[in-house]
Amino acid sequence: MISVTFYSKIILLFSLFYIFTQSDVLGFVENFNSFTLSGKLHNYSARVEGAEYESREEFSGLSFAIKSIQHPSLYKNGSFNYKLSPAVNFTRLALRPSQFEKDQNPDLLDANIRRLVFLANLKATVHTRLGQFIGAVGYGPALYRIDYQGDNSAKYPLKDIIRLEAVNVSFLNDTFFIYAGPRVYLDGGTHFVWSIRLGMYWGEVADLVGQED
Repeated sequence: MISVTFYSKIILLFSLFYIFTQSDVLGFVENFNSFTLSGKLHNYSARVEGAEYESREEFSGLSFAIKSIQHPSLYKNGSFNYKLSPAVNFTRLALRPSQFEKDQNPDLLDANIRRLVFLANLKATVHTRLGQFIGAVGYGPALYRIDYQGDNSAKYPLKDIIRLEAVNVSFLNDTFFIYAGPRVYLDGGTHFVWSIRLGMYWGEVADLVGQED
């Protein structure tokens, strides 16, 4: 396992400090302007306590999120901006031993993992005629809960984690948009996620257009 370093602890403290002290974040809920409903495909492979595990369920079902999306009426084609901010992510994973591990040790149990991640996230956005393209990289600590099926005990390892993301956001009209792209988590293993989200934007588009002039 990757140990949690001094730097990832600094990231966690930065995230908490930023959320609770920055004036533009004290009302951070007001900055969210969109709702998304998504389906996700997972591909995860990692060593869990010395054994090689892989995804047991590739489709995670529908999930929802509240986001802050840049409406295209605010930006011209070719506009570029970036932002460094904290991010929090929670994920559930259903894993099984790889076939090789199962052949070596038939008694290995399936595992369910819950992962809470705190990141310092650097996000860059460029606006084009084909929608906005977003690239992001994040780093920080992740707290895991590992439960083995048929075993009542749980374990809580702490690791460093890196998140890489590439997304395209395309508005269908002033309100609805599609948010799609891959995301990769690196935590000693590799967790690949492909998601497609249908989103609804609730910002005041007319006001935004007026501010642009």
